[in-house]
Order: sequence, then C-alpha cells, then structure tokens
Amino acid sequence: MATREADKKQKKRKRTDDEDEEGEGAGRAKRHTSSRTSASEMDDTEMEIAEMSQVVADPALSESVARPAECGIIEKISLKNFMCHTNLDVALGPNATILNGKNGSGKSAILVAIVVGLGGAASATKRGHALKNFIKEGCAGTTITIKIKNRGDGAYQTDQYGDSIIIERRINNDGTGSYRLKSSSEKIVANTKEDLTRILDHFNIQVDNPVCVLQQDMSRSFMHSTSPKDKYKFFMQATQLDLMCRNYREILEYKDELAEQMKVKKASMPGLERDVIQKEQRFKDLERLDKLEQRKASLECDIAWAQIKDLESIVEELKLAIEDKQKRLPQYEKKLADCETAIRNANQKRDELQAGLEEIRREVAAAKAGNSEHEAEHRRRKQLLREAQSTVQQVKGKIRTMDTDRLQVIAHISDIRQEAKRDREAESRDRDTRLQRLRQEQREVEDRQRTSGDFRHQLEHALRSHQERKYNMKGDVTEAQRQVDQHQRRLQQLRSSIQNRVQVFGRGYADLAQKIDNAGRQRKFQKKPIGPVGLHIKLRDEKWAMAVEACVTRGILSGFLVDNGDDKRVLQQLIREVRLDRPPTIIITKFLDRCHDISRTRPDTRHPTVMDVLDIDSPTVFNALVDQRTVECHVLVHDPEEARAYVWSRPPPARVSSVYTGDGDVAYPDRHYVSNKVKNVFCLQRSVEAEIAHVEADLEQSRTSLAQLSGERDQLDLQIQDANKELRNCRNKLG
Repeated sequence: MATREADKKQKKRKRTDDEDEEGEGAGRAKRHTSSRTSASEMDDTEMEIAEMSQVVADPALSESVARPAECGIIEKISLKNFMCHTNLDVALGPNATILNGKNGSGKSAILVAIVVGLGGAASATKRGHALKNFIKEGCAGTTITIKIKNRGDGAYQTDQYGDSIIIERRINNDGTGSYRLKSSSEKIVANTKEDLTRILDHFNIQVDNPVCVLQQDMSRSFMHSTSPKDKYKFFMQATQLDLMCRNYREILEYKDELAEQMKVKKASMPGLERDVIQKEQRFKDLERLDKLEQRKASLECDIAWAQIKDLESIVEELKLAIEDKQKRLPQYEKKLADCETAIRNANQKRDELQAGLEEIRREVAAAKAGNSEHEAEHRRRKQLLREAQSTVQQVKGKIRTMDTDRLQVIAHISDIRQEAKRDREAESRDRDTRLQRLRQEQREVEDRQRTSGDFRHQLEHALRSHQERKYNMKGDVTEAQRQVDQHQRRLQQLRSSIQNRVQVFGRGYADLAQKIDNAGRQRKFQKKPIGPVGLHIKLRDEKWAMAVEACVTRGILSGFLVDNGDDKRVLQQLIREVRLDRPPTIIITKFLDRCHDISRTRPDTRHPTVMDVLDIDSPTVFNALVDQRTVECHVLVHDPEEARAYVWSRPPPARVSSVYTGDGDVAYPDRHYVSNKVKNVFCLQRSVEAEIAHVEADLEQSRTSLAQLSGERDQLDLQIQDANKELRNCRNKLG
C-alpha cells in the first residue's frame, strides 16, 4: 500500500513537471524563462501519439470500481489538422483514461480539443485568443469529432440520436466555423450551437468549470498549494462559488441602485399622473370633437334633405296648378270653338241676307219702273228691308259680341298661360335664390369650420411638439445636473489631492492609507501592502493618460498589492473600518526585488507599448501590471484609423494583444473595436492644478448648459399653457 502511494506521488510530480514545461502563460516569471518546444519534437508527434496507452482498471479491484456510466461520457475523439495533430483517433475507456507521452507530443492538445469541440471559446482553453490559432500550420481548417455515449435511462432523444451522439465542429482559417450533431448512424440531426448547449446541459457537462475540465494553470496552482486556505480558495474557484459571491454582491449593489431608481420614479409619479389626467382630458375633448364632427355631418345631411323636401313640395304645387289649368283649358277651347261656329253661321246668314237685300233692291228698281202698282209691294218690301237690316244689325251686334267674347277668351287663356309661366319662373328664381343662399351659408360654415379645424390642428401639433420637447428635456436636465454633480465631486477630490495625492482615488483613501501606515508600524502585516497602484505610476507623455487608464483599468489603479493571504485579510478588515465609495481591488502577488524579463514577449513594432510610456517606482507594481494586464503586449497608436489599419493588417502583428488610441478606444486583432465611454482622466494626470482648471471649465460649461436647459424648460411651460388656452378657445368656438 505504501509502495502504491509512493508511485502515485511520483507520477503526480512527473505530470506536474511535464505540465510546467508545456503550459503557456502558467506564471509570468516561468513563462519568460521557459524554452519553446523544438521543431524536431513537433515532427515526432504522430510517433508519440501512437505510444499513448490506455490504463484499464485492475481486475482485482473491479469490485471497488463503480459500474461504468451508460450516458454522458466521451467514447472517442478524432482530430484532423488540430494543433500538432494531422490525423488522430483516440478511443477512451469506460472509466478512467491516462494519456502518456513525451513533452510536446500533443497530450494537452487533446484536452484543448475536448473544450473546443464541445463549444468552448478560445479563452477557456488558456492556450490562445482565437480559434483559428488551433489550426495546424499550413492547413485551411481543422475538424474535431467527439463521440458521446447515449444509453440507459438518462439518454438524450434516443429516437433521433440512437446509442451515441457524434459532435463535429469545423473551424476554418478565416475564423468561421460550423457544428454538426449526428446520430450513431452518421445522420445529421442538428447544426446549431443551441442544440449542442441543450445536449451539454442534459448531461451536465461544463467545459469552463475546473471540476469538469482542469486546465494546466489551475492544476499547477492546486499542486503547488500546501495550506488548507489555498486549497479552499481553489475549491471556491473550482466550484465557482467565488463567482457566485461576486455576482451576489453585484446583485445587492444593483438592488440598491434599483431602490434609488424606484424612489426617483415614485417622486416623478405625481407629475406623470398629472400628465395622464391631461392626456385623458385631451382624449375626452377629442372624443367630444369627433361627436361634434358627426353631428355636423348629420346636420348637413338634414339640411340637404330639408332643401330637397321644400323643392319637392314646390314642384308638386306647380304640377297641381298646371294640371288644374290643363283641366280648365278644354272648356275654354270648346267655348272658343262654339263662338267661332256661331260667328261662321252669323256670317253665312249675313251673306244670305245681303244677297236677299240685293235681290230686293233689284226688284225695287224694277218695281219703280212699273210705278205705282208696285208701291205697295215696294213699301211692303221696304218694310221687309228695314226688318232685314234690323236683323242684320242684330246679327252684327251678336257677331261683335261673340268677337269680343272670343277675344276675351283668347286673352284669358293667354293671361292664364303667362301667369303660369310667370309663376314657374318666379318660383324657379325664388328656389334658385334660396339654394344659392343656403349653399353660400354652407360654404361659409365649412370655411369657418375648416379654418378653425386647421388652427386647432396647428395648436394640437404645437402642443404635442412642446410636450415632447419638455419630456425629452427632462432627461437632458437630469443628465446636465448629473454632470454638474460629477464635476463637483471630481473637483473636490482634486482640490483635496493637492495636500494629499491619495485623495484623487476617492473618498476615504487618505484614512485608509493612514490606517495602513499605523498597522505597518504595529507589525500587523508580514509585508506592508503597496497601493494605491496608481501612486507608483507616472506617465512619460501625458497624451497617453486616457489610453493607459483604459488598458490598466481604474480598478487596478485604485487597488492594492499584498504579498500573501494573511495580509489580504488584515487589509480587508481595515477597508471595512473606513467609508469608501467602493471597495478597492486587492491583488495577491509575491513582492520581488527584480522586474520580470519582458524582452521575449514584447512585440517588435515602431509604435510604443503601454509599458514604454510608464515610469514605475516599484518592481512589485511592474510585475503586477505584467501579470495582470500584460501591458508590454498592448500597443499605443494615437489615431484610430491608423490603429485599426495596424492591428487588422494581414498577417496580424506578432505578440500584439490589442492597440489603444489616444482617446482610450481599443482595437483587437480579430477585427473587434470598442469605444471608450470614459472621457476624463482618473489619476494619471501630470499636473493637478491643470486638471482642476480643466474640471472647473467643464463644471462652468455644465452649469451654463443646465441653466440654459432650465430656461428653455420654463419657456416651454409658458408655451404649453398658451397653447392649451388657445386650444380651449378654439374648441369652444367649434362646440
């Protein structure tokens, strides 16, 4: 038993030594001094992988080994053109599998392939910044195929995938890639990362959790740690409990922020309620206006129909008068015909009498010739002549009377026709006059309504515009007030920092520095903490202040460095005793007297790096910036266009992690660009007095802007009141 334990320890030490020689970025001091794997070793990759052996549990110990899992374990891994492997198939055992090989033979590449093949990002492998870096040199792409066991009660969609799930991930040289999820019969079932995520969640596989996949850096930290506290720290990291704690603290802070926002919202509720009441009143007014519009349309229809009804009654009366005249016309025509017949008869009788009179005259003349014998006959006939002349005169009188009656009848008929014509013309003119008058009144009403409606719409549009401007201006006023408050706090910090530069990092830092000095004199620290870090850094050129602060981050600049965990706990206790705006960052790093050698990792470029523009008075601060931010790998290019052109060139510059511009924007080699939202210098300004003057100018400008916005808001309130008054008057007129 003791021999077995000794063998285990020896294997563990050997594995740790192998990982130390193979790992990239495991520790900054060892990273700068370790040697690269030679080309000859990489050429022997296939031979070394062929010597990998699979260790199967001793049959004698089979009773103590748990039954192999039926689902959720990796059965086989296939790699094509991945890192140092051209074509590799690795079958894994049902329980534990140990891969054995020389340094550089590709053992860790298989672990990286598992992480990448199951959807992990390049950063999760701790071996590179982009997935295309894992493609074997000279190849167009790489393919990772992982076969997962899918049997038993916990299997995932066996009706589609069968006994095995085959996950195939393809990565191209241009950075693109694809997924293929196949069944045991090589049939493609899905091709999205979401489907892969559901499978991993079903089997509880977490490639970014050290409990599932233990990377070399984490394993080295675990192997080298000896104290229970370090192991507990590793446990917290491995189980991600520390992340949960940080998230919980952030949630609490976010909760407080939400509570403050709720107070602000509640304070603005009365104003919003007044706005709602105004909107409801406006809505009611609009509804009333719509009803008036409908009533107007209804009245217009009634007017039109009333006019039509009046015209129809007039037409009906005219029709009745014409029919009555037409009914009486035959009587007049018959009477006229009778008169004409009587006149013809009288004329005929007159003609007969005239002929008889002529005959009598002839007979009288003949009788006169016969003298006296005929005087008696002459007297008789003369008497007859007088009687006949009297009869003729009577007939002529009757004819004249009939002519007079006929003329009277004709004149009466003409008068009737003229009267009917005059009545029709007068009624038509009266009707046309009434119609024109009504139409003119309708046009005048419509014009007045149209003018009032246009004016009302103009007032409503102006009122909406003023209200929208007022609503938008509320945010501008709030933002201006926030900037004024921010500039005032910054100005107070800068003025306090004239006597004590620590004050520039925020409220309470001077008290914290005093407590650290007192604790150091009382020997509470094994090694006195260094900080804030920004006190030990100076700029060689002030134009890079924004870029350096964006790279190093304000959290590190205002943070503290401690040598060990005990000093960290003492410092945390001191931090809790003072009132700070936010707890500072605490970094544990060994206090060394020498700086790291960065000659191998510094990029070969004509542009300065972040490290080149810094004067650092402490080797520990120098090493912390190298370890935490790799400041020697971040290049400074003042112009944004030139920065993008430099870092996005093909091929990308070697050993350049990112490029920062003069405004603090950052461009990454993967063609990703992030703008810096912070536009003021935190602690790296060279002259506090110049920064105070700059902040005072910004403060005065913010106050002027706030006063201007407040004046515009008051003017808008007056305009809104005037518009509401005019709108009410307009609606009253329309109503």
